[in-house]
Amino acid sequence: MEAFEAFKKDLEAAGYSPVINIDADVDYIVTNLYSEFIQIVSKKPEVFNEERILMGVNISDAFKSGKIVKDIFWNHIVAILFASLGHGDFKSKIGPVINA
Repeated sequence: MEAFEAFKKDLEAAGYSPVINIDADVDYIVTNLYSEFIQIVSKKPEVFNEERILMGVNISDAFKSGKIVKDIFWNHIVAILFASLGHGDFKSKIGPVINA
């Protein structure tokens, strides 16, 4: 998925070694990030107060490191949230977003 590839490139440029496993990454997003949907689109940094592992990278550490410009980082996170909605069964994913 294009959004994941774009985020992967920026993570690599920042010195991380991400590995995309689209099914596992989407499952992680559905389970751990959809409930934070409003906070993420509102760019609340508290979302990254806890460890968040995506593509094999602790994206909370990547966020806090400042190695990726914050606006670019947020754009990637929002893009992968929306991209993950389209992967698999949409109906099973929209509930956590609506309940956020």
